[in-house]
Parts: sequence; structure tokens; C-alpha cells
Amino acid sequence: MQLSICDVTLWGLRRIRPSGITPTTLTQIASAIDSLRVDRILIPDRFLSEIPEISSAIDHAEIVIAVTDPTSLEEQLASSGLNEYSLRFLHHEEFPSLAGMHKFATEDCRRTECEIDFQSVTSPTQLEDLIVQGIDCLILVDRSGGLLPHQLRSILEPAVKSSTKTNIGCRFRHDMGVSVANSLTAIENGITHLDCSILGIGPYAGYTPLEEIATTIRIHSESYGCTTRIETEKLLEVNQLVSELLELPICPNKPVSGENIFATEAGIHQDGLLKNPDTYLPYRPELVGAKGIQLVIGRHSGKRAVAHRLEELGHVPQETQVLQVLELIKKLPKGEKVTDQKLSELFAQT
Repeated sequence: MQLSICDVTLWGLRRIRPSGITPTTLTQIASAIDSLRVDRILIPDRFLSEIPEISSAIDHAEIVIAVTDPTSLEEQLASSGLNEYSLRFLHHEEFPSLAGMHKFATEDCRRTECEIDFQSVTSPTQLEDLIVQGIDCLILVDRSGGLLPHQLRSILEPAVKSSTKTNIGCRFRHDMGVSVANSLTAIENGITHLDCSILGIGPYAGYTPLEEIATTIRIHSESYGCTTRIETEKLLEVNQLVSELLELPICPNKPVSGENIFATEAGIHQDGLLKNPDTYLPYRPELVGAKGIQLVIGRHSGKRAVAHRLEELGHVPQETQVLQVLELIKKLPKGEKVTDQKLSELFAQT
């Protein structure tokens, strides 16, 4: 089964930065996300004036418009110039019937989607009533950020069973630190669609990070019985671009994109990684577009790692020289970083 991925980064930006983002920046972000081969990109209707510019940069993904103001939607769509799009209604109470939603579904509209809050689901029949209305995708959203994995089955199982033509999807917040776990649990319970965002961008603690869920599914596709279209080899490049455009620093220990993910100074670990990278890594750096393993040279490094780095720098060290370099490193002031230049200087002293 191929899991449909909808990127909600632009939607998340609308929530956390309602102003101050230029159309050019939005377009650059959308283009970068599209290069990952996500299935859909959710764009708030308040960005409709920028949609012609944004859509011109999207070659692969389907554009989904998040409807927050139905009263002016028809006029906005008419002036947007879009020839093909999907609509997502965020408050299903405003569109209680299929006819109500299809009022906006012109020949240019490919799909209609509807969101409902997990916490508002009081019985399985409530979801069934929405499903039988004929919407293409029903998105269950954790708007409070408090859901835990073990609470999902009782809600998702009946919804999935009763949906024959309607896709069931989810969007989770990361307030409890379990958005990825929730997403994986939802996949186990039969959903076919998932909302996520680059770097987890979104309100409060953010949404499920696209890079984390895509990498996990890429590695464990057999366990979860699904794949995605995401080209994970581009993840790091896209993450870094979005980080720079939004001036949003990436935490060094953040999964997938943090600078410490493939870096270690511990001598035993460095030796093991040089012999077999899979000893201490769940996946190779190349899988997410990283350059490779970073052996941080310092007072805890072993001779194998120091020799390896010296050779990469073009030196031909003898074992006695490597041992001398190690001793010189240990004599450096605590906290001083051993840069490539410093390492070459120490080698020159042997």
C-alpha cells in the first residue's frame, strides 16, 4: 500500500507566522517540498492571491486548498487562475451534506476532503455519517495535542472498516513528543493518508515531522506494509533550505536533520563505524542525503579514527606519529576543537 503524504508546512506557517513571509519565500518552500515528491501540498485559502506564483513552482504535487472562509471561496477560486485543485473543509459542521461541499466542487476540483477533531468523535456512527456523504478523504485531527498511541485504535478501527471509497487520514501535533508514534500506530490501524510538515513546522509544538516519518517508513516498509513516494535522499537538503529561509535553527540532535546525527567522538564508536557503519547507525547517511559519517577528533578519539582523518587530509601517518598526535590532542586546553587545520598542525609537530 502506498501511503499518501500531504505536506502542511504552508498551513503551519499560516498559524505561527500570519504575516511577514513573502510570496517569494513561500514559493521557494513549496518548490523544495514538491521536489521531495509529496502527494499533496495544503495551502491556506488566505494565500490564494499568491497561489498562481506558488503553483507555478509545483510540478508534481496536487494542490489542496484549506477552506477557512467558505463565504468568499467561489470568488477567490475564480480569480486564482487555478485549473486543477482539491478542497479541504476544516469545519465539517458548516458543510453537513454532500451537496453543501460539492457546491464548490466545480469541474476543476479533483477531490473534496473534510477535517474532524479526534476529540469531537463521540461514536463510530458519527464518522460513518460523514463517510457515507461521499467525501474523498476524511482527516482526523488531534487539535489538542494530547492523544497517545494506545487511544487511537478504538477511533480508527471502525472508521476504516466503514470506509469503502473514502480514504481515512490523520494529522497529529507533537506536544507530547509522540506525533511520529501516533502516525505509525494510525498506519497500523489502516489509514491511507497522513499530514506532516518539514521540520514539524506548525502551531504549539508543531506537527509530525515529514522527514522523520518518511525515513522510518523507508526503512521499515515491510513492517508497516506501506511505502511513500518521498525521495528521502533529498530530505536533508530541503530541511536545511527551509531552515535558512525561515531563519529557524535546527537542533543539533534532531532526528534525520540534526548535525550530530552522524557525528561521534567516542573512540570505540569511531572504530566500529570505520569497520562497519551499520554497527551504531540505524541507517546510512546517504539515505537522507547526508555527506557521511563525521568522526569528531578529540581527546576521546582512538588511533584508528585519527589515522583515518589524517589520511583524508592527504597525510601518510606512521603508527608512531598517530600516537604522538593523540598525546598532543590530550594536552590541548579542554573545550578546544580539533579542526582539520589544527590536526594538520599537530601532525607537523611529530
